Amino acid sequence: MRFLLEETNAFLGSIYTSETSNPQQDKYVNSTAQYILDLLNTTQNDYSVIFTPCLSASYHLISEIYHFQRGSVLLASRDNQHAIRHVIKSAMQSNAKVGAVPLRNKDLLIHEQDMHKIIRKQGQNGRRCGLLIYPAQSFSSGICHPLSWIVGAQQHNWEVLLDVSSCLPVVRVDISLYQPEFVIGSTHHILGYPSGVGFLLVRKSAYSVSREKGSVRLKAARTSDDGESVHVVKEGENVSTHIFAALSFGFEHLESIGIEAIQKRGESLISWLVKSLKSLKHMSGEKPLLQLYGSTDRKHRGSILAFNVLDPTGNILPARLVQKLAVRNNIFLGICTLSDPNLSSILHQKPEKRADGANLDPPSSNLEAVRLSLGPISAFEDAYRLAQFLCRFRDEEYMAIEAADYVEELHNSF
Repeated sequence: MRFLLEETNAFLGSIYTSETSNPQQDKYVNSTAQYILDLLNTTQNDYSVIFTPCLSASYHLISEIYHFQRGSVLLASRDNQHAIRHVIKSAMQSNAKVGAVPLRNKDLLIHEQDMHKIIRKQGQNGRRCGLLIYPAQSFSSGICHPLSWIVGAQQHNWEVLLDVSSCLPVVRVDISLYQPEFVIGSTHHILGYPSGVGFLLVRKSAYSVSREKGSVRLKAARTSDDGESVHVVKEGENVSTHIFAALSFGFEHLESIGIEAIQKRGESLISWLVKSLKSLKHMSGEKPLLQLYGSTDRKHRGSILAFNVLDPTGNILPARLVQKLAVRNNIFLGICTLSDPNLSSILHQKPEKRADGANLDPPSSNLEAVRLSLGPISAFEDAYRLAQFLCRFRDEEYMAIEAADYVEELHNSF
């Protein structure tokens, strides 16, 4: 089964899907789709749901089906997922302009005036500008970006793709009022094991998804759906019945806990962590133990926290050292890059390829930081154990011994 996008008569590419239909699979696929729509406070009346094998496949899908007209614009925030490279490549091949919205160095927020300035400047000609992509929550810093940008962009002739892959279900995202044309995400952060199945939501008032002679077609609005609101796309690998059954049972478990309870607990945990970790000092000199990144304002905070451990002189300890030592204590932390080097393909375009008004100055550095991400079953015991672990870095002897072991391990790996 081919997946095509048609706007007027344009043929934009093909992605193959399974032609077979299994009633048992359909049951679990439909229930999984409904759980995701419920999390976003929307319905199948407003959005079609397309499942893919993973988040990267969902980005690849949008790169194949979205039609960048010559001279149109791809505008992306600097804190997007790595998988956005698929869309960037597609835009460049279509001779579209590209631009990156700058982050403030102080708190890693996108300045609202900067965003609106770029949006307005590109939308002055009255024609469709292109595609704005930004995450509801920054994948690296955990900063939550306003959903109100969606309406602001649409009023200036932009279409919007909202990435929710790093925030559900701990962070509340309600698209019932602000309706982007596309929503992209993954079940990995929602449930973790056993699957990272990706999903792409398509707003029905913007595009319709229909089946025609064994193919699924995405057309401009005003064309009615064929009655199917949920589709499964195959891209090099199957998404089996068992995976959707497991996802369905996982969502049932989350509902038994209570989504609102999960979100309130996440807000409380991240607030406690920010307050507690900011207060940690070295034993000598009362110098801060940690450098926390992002806004300290609770309303901008999501479920992710990025930080670095500092030595008594203020130098940053390698993030991968902290990660390795955490694993020894059965604490699993990630690594993020605060200025994504994968957007360098945007930053080094020729002037005529750049979006007007977008700040494309390359970042001064691509700093690696430790990344903490709260999940739906994270508890206070987990947050407290992390704080206890980080307190060990106050001991200079502990730091010296562990750092020496880390250097020796690096040396032996070469």
